[in-house]
Amino acid sequence: MSDEMIRAVTTRSVESIPVRELTEAELSLVGSHWNAVGRYLRTGDTTRLNRFVGVRVGGRELETRTVALDYYGNIGELEFESIYDDIR
Repeated sequence: MSDEMIRAVTTRSVESIPVRELTEAELSLVGSHWNAVGRYLRTGDTTRLNRFVGVRVGGRELETRTVALDYYGNIGELEFESIYDDIR
């Protein structure tokens, strides 16, 4: 059985969350958050991250602390090829 997953950077970790657990609005937030994280990692600009402070998707808070984002980036957890995983 296949279950589509989406990767999200949360205050817990970089998590794979079942798409079926999220609303369309939450899926959109995850994508926008990834864009903000990518911009921060490329430029150091935190402006776009600010709108995600305290935002939750599927009961998980999206990560906005730069020290955590830098850590995940340094250990290779923030790969942008695909935020979707196909888990079988």
